[in-house]
Amino acid sequence: MKLSYQGYDEVQIDEGKITVIATNNPTVYKDLILGVKDYNDKVKAYNDDFSLINNNLAFDFDGDALINHDLDKRYKLELVNKITEGLAPHVRTSIEKKARELFTLLQESLFMTDIPLEVSFDGDVKRLLKYANIHLHPSISNDAYGIIESDLKLHIECDDKSCIVFNNLASYMTQEQFRELQYVNNEIGTKVLLIEFSDLDKKDYYKNCNYYYIDADFVGWYF
Repeated sequence: MKLSYQGYDEVQIDEGKITVIATNNPTVYKDLILGVKDYNDKVKAYNDDFSLINNNLAFDFDGDALINHDLDKRYKLELVNKITEGLAPHVRTSIEKKARELFTLLQESLFMTDIPLEVSFDGDVKRLLKYANIHLHPSISNDAYGIIESDLKLHIECDDKSCIVFNNLASYMTQEQFRELQYVNNEIGTKVLLIEFSDLDKKDYYKNCNYYYIDADFVGWYF
């Protein structure tokens, strides 16, 4: 996949390797973030055959992971579908049996009222999973690395082929954590783009990434 920012050479985004576009130019930074969110036409995405891809399909802008970490809400529908489809027959049968037992207890409670009420289980396991409130463990809610790693794994689990886009990542992740993230990403093969506001002398933090830099004078550097 390739990203094109108006006036500059294409940026290569590969599966399993983190791509970084860094800048200390506020205009460029704003353009890139708004572009991947499809709020301007300065950023475009292409497949390897240079066919244009709609930005809403090409990019999944997750932004600042510590602020926008409601992953369980954003992936809930995909997770429910994936889990439901993957249930082994004996597990599905067991869930349905337990659900009927629960609904029977509820029905018995309704008999205590003086109103002809009833409940019934329609066999929809997916509906049960929706009400089960699937969510990430609270232990990662304040852990930037845990949030980002979970985000990558959720992408794979939900068969999401878009490129995950983060910004401000280097502000709260140690270099050791970043190296570990690179290893995980290489193992699972997601497409990751970082849009970072930083100086060029910080490029060593992003070692082994596809790294691109646009300076304050709008000059592009490619490493």
